[in-house]
Amino acid sequence: MPGSPEPCLVRESTTREADAFARSQWPLYNAEAGIDWDFRPGGLLAQRGDQTVGAVTFHTVGGVGHLGQLIVAKHRQREGIGRALYERFERVCLARGCHKLSLETAEWQAREFYARLGFSVILTKTNDRCGGTWFVMEKVLSRDASGRSAR
Repeated sequence: MPGSPEPCLVRESTTREADAFARSQWPLYNAEAGIDWDFRPGGLLAQRGDQTVGAVTFHTVGGVGHLGQLIVAKHRQREGIGRALYERFERVCLARGCHKLSLETAEWQAREFYARLGFSVILTKTNDRCGGTWFVMEKVLSRDASGRSAR
């Protein structure tokens, strides 16, 4: 067929390669839509002495902070490490201009922990990863006159 595009080959790549291409193209789409997507990954570590005892992975994008993982060393649970990690995550997100936080947690994970921190379940996914029930949760952030999170 004259003028038809050349067939494309789809291959596996590294996340780095795919992310680099996406970062080069998304600004064009965002400008057209009139938005500032501003995807920014992040991580936090909790340490006691020279030992890492917990970690958070997250990203912020479009005014929302998404908590990817919050994990505490199994032998250090119930020592306030998870709460300290979460509180730092929230402060970082506020500093980045976020108005909302989101996360997913499984039925065997920490739903109650996140509920105590002010998160609400907005969606329940059954027969999801590992055949379990997963909860999508969110928390709307507000600021007081000083710019700090008002709880």
